[in-house]
Amino acid sequence: MSTSKLENLSFCAIPLMPSSWPVPPVVCHLIIFTVQLYMKDYEEYIALCGFLGLLSRAAEGNMEVGADGFDRPSTRDLSNPVLLKGNPFINSPVECIRSILAMRRKGQRKGQSFAMSHLGMILNGELIPRESF
Repeated sequence: MSTSKLENLSFCAIPLMPSSWPVPPVVCHLIIFTVQLYMKDYEEYIALCGFLGLLSRAAEGNMEVGADGFDRPSTRDLSNPVLLKGNPFINSPVECIRSILAMRRKGQRKGQSFAMSHLGMILNGELIPRESF
């Protein structure tokens, strides 16, 4: 018997949701709040990067991108349309999320690095290829 996953928010939904139901944007908030280290698929990675204002692909043209991958609002209209929809950040949220991650993981798994996890790679400004999911 397998355990039902809660991440698509269709667990106990009435009426039943079709399997093709898109995951709502609130899942990005939950990933950060719960410090979920791994994304379930590439689409979730794209959505999370879009919400955070971080690039999920190589920068193009005249984009102003920080070392952490944050796409500056002044050039955001030139980049990924996902960034235009739901990105509330004017400044990079990376340091704040690193702090949350450190506080949430303090006391858990002492000495274990999260740098090689999906979230760790995102916070280090690394691009994750589709094949990694």
